[in-house]
Formats: sequence, structure tokens, C-alpha cells
Amino acid sequence: MITIRPGSHVHTLLTVLSFVGEYPVTALGLLGSVRSYKDLIHKLTMPQESRFPDSEERFTCRLLTVSGKGKHKTIRLHKSALPLLKCWDEDVYDNYMYEDYELNKIRFTRLTGAIVYPGGAYAVYNYREEMLKWMGEGEVKIKHHLHTIFTPMMSYEFPLREAAIIFGADYDVALNMLKEMKETQKMDNGLFHTYKDIFFIPRDDFGARLLRVLTTWNWQERILNALFDPKVRSYNRGSFTYDAHENGEFQFSFLDGNIRWLFHFREAIMNRDLRCRVMCYHEQVEFVQKYLADFVSLRTGKIHTAESWLEIKLVSLLPEK
Repeated sequence: MITIRPGSHVHTLLTVLSFVGEYPVTALGLLGSVRSYKDLIHKLTMPQESRFPDSEERFTCRLLTVSGKGKHKTIRLHKSALPLLKCWDEDVYDNYMYEDYELNKIRFTRLTGAIVYPGGAYAVYNYREEMLKWMGEGEVKIKHHLHTIFTPMMSYEFPLREAAIIFGADYDVALNMLKEMKETQKMDNGLFHTYKDIFFIPRDDFGARLLRVLTTWNWQERILNALFDPKVRSYNRGSFTYDAHENGEFQFSFLDGNIRWLFHFREAIMNRDLRCRVMCYHEQVEFVQKYLADFVSLRTGKIHTAESWLEIKLVSLLPEK
């Protein structure tokens, strides 16, 4: 018989799982002896008679279930242990049932994490070198979940935007994403229909600096104000996606790496006799030329210029010699 005493390993596991729902085996070291917990978990995945020290009631059930393989292996409460949890604490039981329901809603998301900065927040995805298979419903649900968490932190002046950051090995990944966007634009469950803004960031030094730009207070308006006279800006009221119209030329800024709006810009100008110019950084030139071909002219600059506009000071994280 197992007595679930406060301070015991089994009590610790039940407490943690009742609040987080699922716990990675790779993180057992945070709780104590990995070997002791692994032995206990193996035992608790089989039917055991259990009791609480202040109760004579007995429960015979599997307390835990383990799923996944290798580093992805996780622990959860077995469904047959729910009556035991309810007997232990009804408030804890209600919280667990609610959190388990929320976990099921977002189980299939490809979300890596989230970034919160002054005036905004982003859902974060990591493509690495390969394309991911998206579960559109999961992404919509995780977006609403993030809204619930972060909206109270935002001010009314800068409300939470429906935006995502995509990390990728290089801009070839971005080209593949845009190809996928073209193929799925009529679908209502793709990533590109989930977020209004999708910012692509390569995983290199330039990408690290671009991330600093995208997480600076009111960065978008400050950059557009530096680029264009307010009299020529579109303020998103144009007949298609562009940032300014001056001297008969439609101008679009890709200084933010927003591939979703770049896609819409390309779709709008193709097969039309328009004079168009795209602003981009030197590191983005090859990608923009591959994607837009001869449809536009380019105006290029250094990311240092944007950092100056936003008053970003570069800080070395390496220790001084």
C-alpha cells in the first residue's frame, strides 16, 4: 500500500501534475533524485492500493501514465486516479480538469514559445531547416490562449496584435514558406490565415539584430515615420498592400521581415503596370530579388540605420577581458 504523505515523492508528483497536467521525464532532476523518481514512476504506472494518511478510504488504481519516447517522454495522471484526486482536494481536481481541457485544445500546436515586449507580444515558431506540417485548428486555439494570457498586460494604446515570429535557418526557408502560402491561400486553417503579421527572422547575427528591432517600443511607426513623409503614407488605406505612394511610385518596406504582407504585395502588383520600390536591408536583397524578380526596384540600407532610428544600443554579452 502507498500512503500519500506530504513531502513524499508520490505526494510531490501528484501536486505537480495536478497543476501542470503533464511533466517531462527529462526534468525529473528538478524534483530530486532522478533514479528514485524513475523507479517510483514505473511502480505507479501499475495498479496500486493507495491512501491518504488522514483517511481510511482506499483507492486501487494506476496513478500515472507515461507517453512519448526518449527526450519527449512525459508523465500524466492516469484517468483511473481522478477519483483519488477529487477525494484529496475538490478545488485541485476542478483546476486539473480545466487545465487538462485547455491542454487538449492546444496539444497539436507547433508553437515554440512567446515573446513579450513593451507594447506587444508575439507567438514564436522555429522552422529550422525544414517545413513543418501545420495543424491549423491548434494554431488558432493557441493564438486565443495567448490573447487570454497577455492582453491584460497590454495598454489600450498598443493592443495585442495577431502576430507571429518565425525563426528559420536562412531565407531559403522563407521562400519555401511563401510557396506554401501561395498553395494554401484559399484554405482557412493555415498559419497564414491565423496571424495578420508573420515576421521571418534568420538564425544568424543579422537575425539577432532584427529581433531587437521587432521588440522595441512602437518600432513599426517609428521606422515608417523615418522612411516616409506622413503626406505620402498609405496608413493601410490603399487599394492594396503598400506603405507609401510618391511621385507615381508605390513603396513597400520589408525592413520588418513581414513575409505575409510581402506576399500580398507581390500578389497585388503582378501583371499590373505599376512602378514599385521595396526597401530592405543588404542581408535581404538576394531573397527579395528571387521572390519579386523584375517587378520592383530596390532601395537598400543597413540595419544599423534602423537601430539608430529606434535608439537601440548594441550590448556585448561577452565578459570583458
